[in-house]
Amino acid sequence: RGPAPRRSRERAYETWGTRAQYGSASRPGYNPYQGYMDFGADTPAGEARARTERRRMQWTLGCVATFVLGLSAVTLSARRDNRRLESGELVEAYFNQVTRRWEKASPSMKRDPLLSTLVHLKSPEVVYGHGLTGSGGQPRHAPRRSALTIDGRRASDAFRDRQSGARS
Repeated sequence: RGPAPRRSRERAYETWGTRAQYGSASRPGYNPYQGYMDFGADTPAGEARARTERRRMQWTLGCVATFVLGLSAVTLSARRDNRRLESGELVEAYFNQVTRRWEKASPSMKRDPLLSTLVHLKSPEVVYGHGLTGSGGQPRHAPRRSALTIDGRRASDAFRDRQSGARS
């Protein structure tokens, strides 16, 4: 086989460039893992590199400090909450939208990944209605205010009257 035709050699240079274009990368012994930012500190590029690296270092340290601060806050508050939960100062409860009251969370609710997001730590007075107890020492809720209709009557009375056929 003879030398490659001139036309294909020109096409190769158009695609890949010349050896001179790549500098030291085209010579044997080139280390591809060597950095390109190897400037001396006395040049303007070296000074710019030093400023950029200093800003990156400060930003990284700030992010790490923020993470550590947040993690310590979560850890300390979790310890405090666990102590208060064990001593009885707090109760795990959820807000029941049907009864519009805080109720004690069941163990199955605490195990469920979705329902456990509804469980909050509340004081026993909020959950059990100011320490009121019913029969058998069970906590009971404070009496609920009855809803009023537009004309000012209790809703239960208005419903009862309507069911009995009374017209107002």
